[in-house]
Amino acid sequence: MEQTCTCRRRQLGNAINSLATWISSCVTILNITCQNRFSQLIVLCLLTICLEIDYDRSSQEIKRLSFTGEISLPFILEGIVTTLNRDGSINIAPMGPIVELGHDELRNEELEHKTEIRRFLFRPFQDSQTCRNLLATKQGVFHLSDDVLLFARAITKQLTGEELPLTPAKTIEGKIISNACQWHEFRIVSCNTDSIRAELEAEVLHQGGRGCFLGFNRAKNAIIETAILATRLHLLEKDFLQQELERFRTIIEKTGGDRECEAFGLLTNFISAYREDES
Repeated sequence: MEQTCTCRRRQLGNAINSLATWISSCVTILNITCQNRFSQLIVLCLLTICLEIDYDRSSQEIKRLSFTGEISLPFILEGIVTTLNRDGSINIAPMGPIVELGHDELRNEELEHKTEIRRFLFRPFQDSQTCRNLLATKQGVFHLSDDVLLFARAITKQLTGEELPLTPAKTIEGKIISNACQWHEFRIVSCNTDSIRAELEAEVLHQGGRGCFLGFNRAKNAIIETAILATRLHLLEKDFLQQELERFRTIIEKTGGDRECEAFGLLTNFISAYREDES
C-alpha cells in the first residue's frame, strides 16, 4: 500500500511539474475566472508552493495580487470587530482578517524588534451586519483577546455590549473593548463588492492594549476552531462536524478551565439548535 501511494505521488508530481510550461496561461485564466484579488492570490500560491511550480515564473504575479507586495500566503488573526449600527448601538462580531505586519527596530537592550499590525484585509459576507456597517461608516475597531468566552458569546448572539467594558475610540467614531489584549482602530481605504464576500482593505490609525499574554493553551485554540465551525454549519457535513466536535471536546476537558468549558457549551448548544432547525 505504501509503495502504491509513493508511486501515485510520483506520477502526480510529474504531471504537476508539466504545469510550469503554461503558468502564464494559468495566470490569464485566473484573471478571468477569479474576480477578486484574494482568490487569485490563494490559487497562485497553491500552484507555486504546494504543487511545486517554478516560483520565479509566478512570484511577480503573486506580489502584484498581495496587498503588501511582500507575502506569498495570507497571515490571518482571529479577533473581535466592533462597529456602530445606524442607530449608534454597537455591533460585535468575530472575524479573521488577513493582516500586514510591520517590524520596527527599537533601541532597547531587552527588545530588538517590535511587531505591529499596519493593515487589514477583511472579507465579510455582504449580508452581515458588520459588512453593512463597514461599508456605511468606513471605520471600526479590531480586538485581539484571549477570552474565548467572548468569541463564543459573539457567535451565539449573546452580546449586547452592555456587559462589556467599553470606552470611546480615539481616532474614529467607535467603541473599544477595554479589557482586550490589543485593539486596533482602523479606517477602510478600499472596497470591492463584486463577490458574495466583500474585500475591505483597512489601515490602522491607532492601537493600544493591556500588553498581556497568558500563554498558549490547547483548550483556547480548540474553542476558536469550534467557533469557526459554528460559523460554517451550512458548508459542513454532519459526520465531519461531529468528529471535529468530539476531538475538540477531549482537548477542552483535558486542558481547559471553567470559561473554556462554558464557551464550548454555548457553541455546542448553538450547533445543536441549528441542526434541529435544519431537520
